[in-house]
Amino acid sequence: MTKPLSVAFAGYYGMQNFGDDLFAYACVDGARRYWPGTSARVIGPQLDFDAPSALPRILPPELYCAKTKTGGLVRAAVVLKEIIHNQMVVFGGGSLFVNSDSGVFRLYKHALKIGGIRLAAVGVSIGPFDSLIAERRMKTFLSAFEFLSVRDRVSYEAGIEMGLSTTVLAADLAGAVAADRFERSIFLARSECKVLGVSLCEFPGSVRSQVNDRLISEIVRTAKKIGCSVKIFSLNNHANDGDDKLASMLKMRLVEAKVDCVISYNNRQGVEASLREIAACAWFVSVRLHGAIAAYLSGVPFVLLEYHRKCSDFLDDIGQSVSLRLNAESNATDICNALEHLSSTGNLPSMAVSEYRLQAQRNFTAAPWIATNK
Repeated sequence: MTKPLSVAFAGYYGMQNFGDDLFAYACVDGARRYWPGTSARVIGPQLDFDAPSALPRILPPELYCAKTKTGGLVRAAVVLKEIIHNQMVVFGGGSLFVNSDSGVFRLYKHALKIGGIRLAAVGVSIGPFDSLIAERRMKTFLSAFEFLSVRDRVSYEAGIEMGLSTTVLAADLAGAVAADRFERSIFLARSECKVLGVSLCEFPGSVRSQVNDRLISEIVRTAKKIGCSVKIFSLNNHANDGDDKLASMLKMRLVEAKVDCVISYNNRQGVEASLREIAACAWFVSVRLHGAIAAYLSGVPFVLLEYHRKCSDFLDDIGQSVSLRLNAESNATDICNALEHLSSTGNLPSMAVSEYRLQAQRNFTAAPWIATNK
């Protein structure tokens, strides 16, 4: 590179959610490996891995993460600082582009108007939108992006329909983490004592409590039947929106059924440790998308409850077996059959992990500034 590129990665980082922090991990790792000479930092509090933080040390992370007016002002101030001090802001990972009217997005729009900021996105989804107006506003915003790599085919088709010529089909950012990194940290020998990994979460909709109740009952039944232990992963530890309550509920039911179990809290150990523990499972049952993605990348057979379009898009892209697919309308028999199939055959998706990784690397290798800055 003739001139080092300074990049700030933007997302829902530092909110005590495994999936979002995994995006930050993948972004910093990818920038270092694929964009030589790039200075990369994360817009958010200091995370549990080597990623420079944009949050001033005098500000507590709890203040940045607070869902209050003060928290919103702090986040806006940090974003403004990064817009001023970096050449480019890259939105990294997840369902970020569903509403362009938030306060932070308005800040980026204003920065575009006055000039001096470059925008891009890697490993994101586009939509779904609440209205045609919301879609049109997002199209206007995204049309200013130099690069827009998306993680699923549905988002790619949406970008093309919007006329966004910079749209590239890649895959989820988690797949872009270096293969040797995975081999060192998460491809561990499976324990002889079979472990069923489980990641539950609340989700929108009137049937969520019934679905989670049915899922918990069938997990307990399956664990007793096959004689395995259960590791419960609480992957989001936010006080109000997290998984701790459901994890405790499942543990109570398992203890009552005399099934050996333990809860693994992501915020107590960090992203890399959670990846290692997911990889050590024999099977995985997940409602959290990135619990399932981590299992897939580790070669662990899994079931993912499709409560959101992003879950279905991922399973469609990798060719998940129909016998291992569940949704919010699945009844007890459906869940029972899926878990029986998971524990007996353990079918893996039709897309090889190596192929998915190559696709995910396009989040970085297809970036136009690789050629222009050599």
